[in-house]
Amino acid sequence: MSKIYLIPGLGTDARIFAKIIPLLNCNNVECLEYVEPLTLNESIPEYSKRIVEKLPATTTPPILIGMSLGGTIATEMSYLMPCKKLIVISSFKHRDEIPFLFKIAKILPLHLLIPAWFIRISVPFFARILRICNKEETKELKAMLNDRTSTHFAWGRRAIVKWNNKEATQNYLHINGSKDHIFMKANKKATHIIQDGTHNMIIDRAEEIALIINREVFN
Repeated sequence: MSKIYLIPGLGTDARIFAKIIPLLNCNNVECLEYVEPLTLNESIPEYSKRIVEKLPATTTPPILIGMSLGGTIATEMSYLMPCKKLIVISSFKHRDEIPFLFKIAKILPLHLLIPAWFIRISVPFFARILRICNKEETKELKAMLNDRTSTHFAWGRRAIVKWNNKEATQNYLHINGSKDHIFMKANKKATHIIQDGTHNMIIDRAEEIALIINREVFN
């Protein structure tokens, strides 16, 4: 059976997939943790190439599952290695799906002024207020964000805004939420929409996402 590689989103790690891992019909799952960028201007294709080069050789193509920033990295990895399936969650995969705010950010990069401490405070706050996370899940999310360096946040924001993928994506599932206000434009090209799903639906809608993956990949 193919191995699953998970790639988390900006500021998170393997813990973001805690709800979905036990639901997947696969017992060989590994989360690819973030490594520090070589420079703040290292591109997603460059970063993805470094990740692929560290993976062990295998005769069985793996399944790549990426969330948010991890979705863009998984997409680039799929161009560099054989994979059974590319699964993009709460993300986008092509320049035609780039959010309008990202286009504005390329011209007026105000996002670079947002300090890491603000992200660490605001993300858990809104996740709790919007009832995406319960009390314990919010605590876990805060811990993940606190474990990431300021360099990670500075690089990730630059990299995802600058990503301008022009290549067609093959053999993929693209699962987005109808209330993901970050990647709303990408919903038009998604293969599956989780009704009322938010950007962090990997936490509170894990059963529905796993059902799609198991049905489409393992049946």
